[in-house]
Amino acid sequence: MTNEIPVDESRLPSAEIFDSEIFIVPQEGPIQFVALAEPKETCRLLILIHETQHETCAPADLELLNKIADWKELKLKRNEVFVVNLAKQETSLIALNRNFHSLNIIGFGITPADIGFHIEHTPNALFTFRKVNFIFTASLKELTAEEKMKSRFFREALRPMFQ
Repeated sequence: MTNEIPVDESRLPSAEIFDSEIFIVPQEGPIQFVALAEPKETCRLLILIHETQHETCAPADLELLNKIADWKELKLKRNEVFVVNLAKQETSLIALNRNFHSLNIIGFGITPADIGFHIEHTPNALFTFRKVNFIFTASLKELTAEEKMKSRFFREALRPMFQ
C-alpha cells in the first residue's frame, strides 16, 4: 500500500495566472574586466562596451575613457573605473551588480536588453533604477566621431550622473 494522495489535475491553477513569464536566472561565473589603472576595491563607474576587434577596447577609445576618468568634475580616479567587453562574454545586470556593486553604469554601443535589463530608455540620457544610475549611448567610436553627440553626452548625461 502506498501513501499517495490522488490529485485532480483539472483543479490545479492554470499556468496563465501570472501577468508575465517567470524565468530562473542561472548563476554566472566570474566576469572578465579591466580597470583603467591598478584596480581599487570599489568600482565607482562600470563601463560596458561591445568591441569585437580588441580584447578590451581600441586605443582611441581608451583615450576617451581616460578623459572621462580624469574629468575633475566627476571626482573619479582611473582605478575606480572598470571596463567589461560584452563582445567577449555574456552577462546579465544581476551578475554585474553581484560582481561590481557599481552605482554608475554606462553602456557604450549596447542596449539594456544586451544585459537582460528590459526597460525603456532614451539613448544618451541619464536614468536611475533601484538607486543605480545608467546611461546607454552610442559606441565609443561613434561618440568620438560626432562632436555634438559627445558634447551632449558629457554635459547632459555624464555630468549629472556624479552630482
